[in-house]
Amino acid sequence: MASLKAQVQATLRRRILLAFVGWGLLQSFEAKEMLGYQHSGCSVDAGVCVEARDSAALERLLRYCARPAFSLQRLRKEGAALVYRHPTHA
Repeated sequence: MASLKAQVQATLRRRILLAFVGWGLLQSFEAKEMLGYQHSGCSVDAGVCVEARDSAALERLLRYCARPAFSLQRLRKEGAALVYRHPTHA
């Protein structure tokens, strides 16, 4: 399973970077460089399964995927620095 997960992650990373190049968000040399990173930022969790007709589960999954990585309410600017207040250190 671990090798399948690695294959899926590698394919996903490659496709995302190629799409970014196609959309003009990255230069091709940047995408090629990023493909060589050890920690790519792409992660696959195959533990979630949504049945074809389970619209409530699909909506929950899509809402989860659409959440921003950071809460803007916890982000503030102090001079030239951006400061993010971690929820457990409030």
